[in-house]
Amino acid sequence: MHRFITVLAAAAGHTVVEKAVRHRPRRHGRSKYGFTRFFTGLLDLARISGRIRPGAAAPPAPSHRSRARRQVYRILGAVALGALLGRIGAVSSVDRIALERRLVAEAETKARAAEAAGGPTVDPVAIARSVERGKRLLRPFLSANDRSRWATVRALVEQGTFAIDGIVAEPGWDTIDAVAHDDGTGRVRLYSSKPPLLAILCAVPYWIVHRSTGWTLGDHPFEVGRGLLVVVSLVPFALLLAAAFRLVEACGETDWGRMWGAALVAFGTLLSTFAVSLTNHLPAAACAAWSAWLLLRILRGDAGPGIGAAAGALAALAAAFDLPALAWTACVLGLIALHRPRHAALAAAGAAAVAALALGTNLAAHGSLFPPYAHRAAAPDHAPRPPDDPAAGDVADPDNWYDYALTLPGGKRLVSYWRDPKGVDRGEPSALVYAFHATVGHHGILSLTPAWLLLPWGLARLVAPRRRGRPGQASLALAIAAVSVVVVAFYLLRPPIDRNYGGVSSGFRWVLWLAPLWAAAVVPAADELSRSRAGRALALLLVGLSVLSVAYPTWNPWSPPWIEQWIRHVAAGQAGG
Repeated sequence: MHRFITVLAAAAGHTVVEKAVRHRPRRHGRSKYGFTRFFTGLLDLARISGRIRPGAAAPPAPSHRSRARRQVYRILGAVALGALLGRIGAVSSVDRIALERRLVAEAETKARAAEAAGGPTVDPVAIARSVERGKRLLRPFLSANDRSRWATVRALVEQGTFAIDGIVAEPGWDTIDAVAHDDGTGRVRLYSSKPPLLAILCAVPYWIVHRSTGWTLGDHPFEVGRGLLVVVSLVPFALLLAAAFRLVEACGETDWGRMWGAALVAFGTLLSTFAVSLTNHLPAAACAAWSAWLLLRILRGDAGPGIGAAAGALAALAAAFDLPALAWTACVLGLIALHRPRHAALAAAGAAAVAALALGTNLAAHGSLFPPYAHRAAAPDHAPRPPDDPAAGDVADPDNWYDYALTLPGGKRLVSYWRDPKGVDRGEPSALVYAFHATVGHHGILSLTPAWLLLPWGLARLVAPRRRGRPGQASLALAIAAVSVVVVAFYLLRPPIDRNYGGVSSGFRWVLWLAPLWAAAVVPAADELSRSRAGRALALLLVGLSVLSVAYPTWNPWSPPWIEQWIRHVAAGQAGG
């Protein structure tokens, strides 16, 4: 002990210091140290070297190491949130900046020519403002998808209705993600095709801003829009990181693997890419992450019944935001009932309350308990409808809310885009081609985020017998595996009209809500890779390539992923050659 105790202590992660003591000379006996002691020490060293080997040392004091990791998590979270805040602050359809400048310059040139001919004095500021308001080329609303939700938020606060026909009539507020149906009075109105719950939640901060300043998303799109994105995107992303870091800490064993997993959550998933746009994916992922953390606590036996109610409510809220997460809700409620029956009633009550809220908002918005998606019937051959007849007035198919033609306020005639969809919205005819590109192709779950290649390995390690000392992890892993298979299969087996990769987007966005669960599940695989230099290099390569896909669509997530653009570039080069 006296010979190697300092070495063993240092190997176990403890701090070893040297402290001077007063020398006391030997008064009796004779020293045992000499040349022969060298061989004794050498034998002892051989014995100890067999005990000190990679992975065999006792773990360091948990409090000290866990505190250090938490500091790293906070640093990663701060960097990720700061990067996202910067992107929100710059969000704009930047590809149209030059176009707006050219239109302003042309209008100013015409005005100066008129001035030279005796016309009114040119006011450059007024000209720029007129072009900006008349065209609305620059806006922090990046696609028809998020404009559909923003239009509902505006309609609720500014007009007190869910109908958005008065909003989409304004320049720059067009959207194809809309449905039309009778509003109950015999009048055909236009509505967002998105479930209304998220728009209602976003309308609360907008109502506060509108009432306190008088500003609207129409006349102050950047000030109000970006400010609201901080509330509805940055805050959920921070909550997601907080829950995901807890899951990573619980599922990991090594410092390196845990920090790798935290970096993956913070920087390596497309959730941050889509956070500059108002989508359902980020809040759904945050709810899934927190429900998973609470579920793990319940399975470990260190949570009261109130935690069960919260877990059930959050799992159901994830499904309210992203309907296929209903499979996750079922798993959460089932595991609680199986392992902690006394929590089951409150968990079910929490889920039921959220379900009632979601169904109630559908009823309030559309007069139906089911979202607009349930009122869709598309012809498989995508045959275009007969030409619109304005003399017929406003028409909408009661059996297919996506088939309509109506006149907007101001006189503009709006015919449903979904009568004859274009491009990717026509759907991929081949189910096999769709499955290939959705998994390992240009929109691939694995090709765009190759860190997910470690998912089967990580899940297998979570259910391994050696993990029995960590209660709840095997059940959590089995739930993640089952839900992942169900959700991916659900989307791959959709009819042709729905095989569109999520529209023009930078990834297969429909599975993004699973990202925090997958990130926690791959940490055990990263733990194993961390034990060798080659393994660490592989893990770093996987997370680096994942960050590449996240960073590529710098300004707008509603753009093709880098793999698809690369394929198009190569094809164009070959055609030109």
